[in-house]
Amino acid sequence: VGRCLKDDGPKDDERPEVMRYLDLIQKESRRCGDIVRNLLLFARPAGGEFALQHVNPILERAAMLVHHHTQIAGIRMDTVPIEGNDQLVCDADQLQQALVALLVNAVEAMPQGGSLTLRAEEDEASVRLSVADTGIGMTPDVQARIFEPFFSTKDGKTGVGLGLAVVYGIVQRHGGRIDVESSVGRGTTFTVRLPRQAAQGPAARGPAAGAS
Repeated sequence: VGRCLKDDGPKDDERPEVMRYLDLIQKESRRCGDIVRNLLLFARPAGGEFALQHVNPILERAAMLVHHHTQIAGIRMDTVPIEGNDQLVCDADQLQQALVALLVNAVEAMPQGGSLTLRAEEDEASVRLSVADTGIGMTPDVQARIFEPFFSTKDGKTGVGLGLAVVYGIVQRHGGRIDVESSVGRGTTFTVRLPRQAAQGPAARGPAAGAS
């Protein structure tokens, strides 16, 4: 590839092969960057900027970041914002990262297309965020392990099994909890419950802490 680009550019018959290699380089570079970011966040979970935020704009940004993925995969995505009070003390960047990770996970669970719903609800004391897909679903054994670091059901080409572990850590640092409901062939729903006043620390309990 380097020799082709160093000269006057690839010849017509070489162009498809060069473009294939460039596309592969781009995808692998992005994958490596995601792995490094997740490793750093997993290894150094402390920190973050907690402040009073509006949840709806965070939902919109997360949905926008995965819009291209859903289009390519033939997935219909619906975003349902909070109609009432959407204020929450949180780290907006980390919350957005958690939502994007859950959305990407849902997209990957629907290789034949499907429906994806990102929903936010509220009550006086908390905010609930859910990501529901109509994908392949999970067995109970897989559900019991999905938040374990380095556990993955993928072939090893798309990550190292830290995505959901990082999500779990983010939820813990917000004093919340994350639950999962799934059936093989019928889809999966992740539900994140966050107190309006974040209690930073490992106070949360979720499937990784013993629930199936």
